[in-house]
Amino acid sequence: MSTQPQEAKRTNRQDAYDRRVAEERSLTDRYKSDINLVTYLIDQGWQPIKGKHGKNWAALEEESTGRKITVHRVQETGHYAYKSFQDNRDRGTIINMVSNKLNLDLGSRDGWKQLHAHLSPMVGNVYTSHESIRPIGLKDIRQLDETTTARLLNIEPLQQRNWLYSRHIEDKTIDAPEFKGQIVQRPFETKNGYTGTNTAFPMRNMEHIVTLNTRNASHNMLVSPKHDSVWLSNVIPGVKPREIVITENPIDALSHYQLHPPRQAGDRLYVSTGGQPGGLQLPTLQKIIDTIKPERFILANDNDFSGIRFNIQYMGSLKLPGQPDQAWQAYMTEGNQKTGNPNQLRLTLPKGVESPPGKSPEELAQRIGSVMNQGHLVDETKAKVKVGKTYLGDTEITVDIPNNRPMLIRAENLTKEIRLTDNHFYVNRSVEKDFNDDLKVKADKIQQEIDKIRANRPENRQHDPITLQPEWLVKLQSQFKNDPAALANQKSTVKVGPTGLPLHQYEKGAVNNELPKDGAKRFRKETPATVPPNSQTAPPPGKPVDPKEHVKPAVLTDKPVSTNRIRRS
Repeated sequence: MSTQPQEAKRTNRQDAYDRRVAEERSLTDRYKSDINLVTYLIDQGWQPIKGKHGKNWAALEEESTGRKITVHRVQETGHYAYKSFQDNRDRGTIINMVSNKLNLDLGSRDGWKQLHAHLSPMVGNVYTSHESIRPIGLKDIRQLDETTTARLLNIEPLQQRNWLYSRHIEDKTIDAPEFKGQIVQRPFETKNGYTGTNTAFPMRNMEHIVTLNTRNASHNMLVSPKHDSVWLSNVIPGVKPREIVITENPIDALSHYQLHPPRQAGDRLYVSTGGQPGGLQLPTLQKIIDTIKPERFILANDNDFSGIRFNIQYMGSLKLPGQPDQAWQAYMTEGNQKTGNPNQLRLTLPKGVESPPGKSPEELAQRIGSVMNQGHLVDETKAKVKVGKTYLGDTEITVDIPNNRPMLIRAENLTKEIRLTDNHFYVNRSVEKDFNDDLKVKADKIQQEIDKIRANRPENRQHDPITLQPEWLVKLQSQFKNDPAALANQKSTVKVGPTGLPLHQYEKGAVNNELPKDGAKRFRKETPATVPPNSQTAPPPGKPVDPKEHVKPAVLTDKPVSTNRIRRS
């Protein structure tokens, strides 16, 4: 019976185990680097120690126990670490802090399970298995295969997944009920006769498909203007989405799902604007919000200047159920470095609407100026705030913002404050430029861990060659172990033969045809030379012939007789 199927099963099980171990290592690494240990401890009741902090560290105290620690970030790894003032043994990362606090046994599976249950929600890694649920679209949105637009756009069910695999999207993500039918493929043919297939993401408004966002390794475009359409995932029957996650591109939505899975299938609705959000897309987003009525709106745009501007756009224009009514509307326009035009944050109060208490135009302008220009002494880097009227009679506050990250972050935080969005809009920034880049970094780390695990298997482990030293050298090293100079002097006086033995031992062994020791190459005795029949052997030189020994006289022939030779094995 062939053992190949059994070997294949064993290999698959081993590979699956290696991947689980690598993923767990990657997740614990994220706990250490992604969770701000200072913020976590303050949430747990620790208090900052006044006057005890630096640029790269902070001091905290637990009032109930009197325990004092410093927290810093390790530059090489990016991990947050702590150490105690009172006890040098009390140090580590958030893993040590939580395991000590909860009295976890990290030598057991249950201990790690409790640790993940405590920390994974803080980084969005709650792993769940999806049930087989038939997905449907939003109310009033027709099914993909039921639309005339789908046939006109030449859409086919997804079969070729190579491009998605190249972006590290896994089958379990592609086949998740949230995305079933929302990732398709579209054949194409160029003018030169080249044919191929693009991965496509249907973008739709509240009635039907409007366009497709088509992708391949070197191609990213819309087949027609997007107008009021967005790409969105499915709503699972019987499950009300608690959150809406918005990204710039559908591939970022898939990456966010894979990196930060929802607590259960259908818990989130994923929406993508296919790039920069247009003015017609904002009403569609508001209609989706009014239909779904989510508890929270997660802004998962790119981690760059444009992504921050898009966040301001959404927080300044959209309204979630339960969010307090705000008279002021916010809008962000992009600057142009070539023309010298700065970014502009515009806050508008419609004509005839009274400003809320404490948010009159003058009070808001003063607040904005103090926040934006805090710590900036150079005029060129300051934000400029103006209060005026539009041609429609609306009150408008215009803020000219230099194109740098700190200023844009301040404008984002001010929009949160003015629009009262703290409990409704959540900014979820990627570490890299976008979440697909984060996914690539994670996949690379997991592959490195898998390679390490495989390299450490006994059958793959590389051993250094073992070298045996001759006995004479070992004796010298033992005799002069405390005197390196004398050892070197003694070694220099010993002449070594071709086999590694001292020359006098080598010559002695050669003459006596002995087998040397100490790992040196051995000599082999040659069989005695044969002589022709009826011939006589000559006596040893210098020894007289004794007739009693019946030694016959030597036979002289023209053929030389071979002598014993020393051969190396």
